[in-house]
Amino acid sequence: MINKMERDLEKDLAKILKKEKFQGKMISYMSKVGKVLLFTLPVALVVITILTLFTPVRGNIILLGVFYLILAIYFFNSFLFYLKLIIQAISKPYKNASNRHFDT
Repeated sequence: MINKMERDLEKDLAKILKKEKFQGKMISYMSKVGKVLLFTLPVALVVITILTLFTPVRGNIILLGVFYLILAIYFFNSFLFYLKLIIQAISKPYKNASNRHFDT
């Protein structure tokens, strides 16, 4: 019975460590690369949109491909940013619970 409980605890601990490792990677990505992309990619999208107004039809196909590529990268980056915010919002009550002091 005790061995089963210990195995369950070890499995739970492994899951928690895996999630914490993923959160660490996400936070390092968002603090280094993600913030820069969040501000520069919309500017790039506007520039490409303006370029499509002044290029011939053949150039529009290439610019359209680049536009959708940048748009996909921006979507992925924004998705990770919002996922990070959701994870922080979910884990915040647990962090606050350990710091509470109850007066009796």
